[in-house]
Amino acid sequence: LVPVAGTDWWLLMKSDTAADLPELLRDTVWVGLAAVLALAITVVMFRLRRRDDALAWAHQEERLQVTNLRTLQMLNAVMNGAGVAVVAQDTLGRTLLCNAEAARIAGLPEKPAPGTPLPGPLRPIVVGGEQAEGHVAVTTEGERWSTPVGERQFTVTRGPLRDTRGQV
Repeated sequence: LVPVAGTDWWLLMKSDTAADLPELLRDTVWVGLAAVLALAITVVMFRLRRRDDALAWAHQEERLQVTNLRTLQMLNAVMNGAGVAVVAQDTLGRTLLCNAEAARIAGLPEKPAPGTPLPGPLRPIVVGGEQAEGHVAVTTEGERWSTPVGERQFTVTRGPLRDTRGQV
């Protein structure tokens, strides 16, 4: 007998625990399945969020690359149309950049591919005979060159290319 609070009533309660056990187990299984389902949904949502973040980063990187490519194409068009010969090579003597004007002056059918050694007609022009192995000073001089397209006067700047930290 259990009194009901705030009333004159009494509650008579009889419980058969053996009969309640299967119902309790069934309810416990449903609660457990709901918890596992909630955990699975949480894991899936977390993975989807990470995928969306990675996708957003990839789209931002792609937009940056498209912008950089457009800028490089514009710079390439300016360099090829300006009548200025530009040749850059790394410390191992491989071509980093050779524009169309430099290839034309050297009498080459096309620009050398990046990463390849400078072709024969360009090597003496670029190196100029004075470039020593440890040369780090930037020099600018007027020079007269005999090229396949005739005798030409050039203002030549020689020196190392440096990155944003000043490293060669």
